[in-house]
Amino acid sequence: ENNECNSILVRSIDSGSTFTFVWSSSITTKNNLTQSPVCIFPMVTGCDCYLYYTTQYRSSSLRMAWQDLESIENIVDWQYLSGYIDAVPSWSSESGSGVGLFNGYDYVGEVCCHYNNYLSKYVLSFFNHAPFGYERGMYLSTSSYLYGPWSYPKLAFNYDQLYDWYQSEQITSKSVKGSQIASRYEKWSAPYGGYILSQLNPSGSSKIWATISLASPQILFLCEIDIDEVLNN
Repeated sequence: ENNECNSILVRSIDSGSTFTFVWSSSITTKNNLTQSPVCIFPMVTGCDCYLYYTTQYRSSSLRMAWQDLESIENIVDWQYLSGYIDAVPSWSSESGSGVGLFNGYDYVGEVCCHYNNYLSKYVLSFFNHAPFGYERGMYLSTSSYLYGPWSYPKLAFNYDQLYDWYQSEQITSKSVKGSQIASRYEKWSAPYGGYILSQLNPSGSSKIWATISLASPQILFLCEIDIDEVLNN
């Protein structure tokens, strides 16, 4: 009911053999911030760490922050994107000054970013869980830089479209000591996710692969997406 979501930072100094807890961030743990980042996806280039985040899971816009990689644990020192001036980002130390990357996409849940060899650009994906009547699903946006600006989002996976692998309801049955009991119909849950598998991204191919999940039943689908077809549509 409260859209609870946690992001947890752990650190390793032995190449991933062991990890130590640094902090957790949620909508109920504010870390002395006006708006606490949740659902964080980090991308690192050199000593710069760009963090794509929401302030409330599936009920806020997608935003961005920056921090020096060596100081990533100092969440109170993060710099928040407050806008662009002539395509140059402006940063603020106030979390409440953070602005959404895309207007009109205010129900962002899952977030992912990777460098696409075919486009020679970064691809940002996010799943928009808007109310019924809006276009819902997985969106893609591109940029030459991790700090943006980002292109207008294009729909890659339609939340409401019927697919041959997706069933609106399924038949389930149980057996008790060999005796079949009444079957029942259960509605499949709505899809979510849209996590791009950057390892499956050949440099000469416009195809990317992403995972789409269901909570009920618990199923993970691997989806092929033609990025040219999506971005040029």
